[in-house]
Amino acid sequence: MSSRDLQFVTNALWQAGAEAVAINGQRLSATSAIRFAGSAVLVNFRPLDRPYTLTALGPPGSFPAAFADGEGGRYLSTLRSTFGIRVDTVVARTLRVPAAVTLTTRYSTTLDNGTRKDDT
Repeated sequence: MSSRDLQFVTNALWQAGAEAVAINGQRLSATSAIRFAGSAVLVNFRPLDRPYTLTALGPPGSFPAAFADGEGGRYLSTLRSTFGIRVDTVVARTLRVPAAVTLTTRYSTTLDNGTRKDDT
């Protein structure tokens, strides 16, 4: 499975109603990066080992079916049948994902470059 596959499946999880997603314990946020670097997949700039485990939290009544019947479920089915990639889906009552680690802006200032709007 490549970084592109993980990106697609992760986006499909969000689309299906996921409220939180992690890959191998790395919590994803709006600014998370999933990239390929050589033979490694990086999530939040940290290399991950195979197998990749995606954990997603969502509404128990609708989320599993929304994902399985949507783009994500079809994509995983294609990976399974075309490339023989093993995909296991487990629905559990209790799951945990770690807190997101994000960069935040504490303060900002404007840069005075000597021009004013009136000067243009």
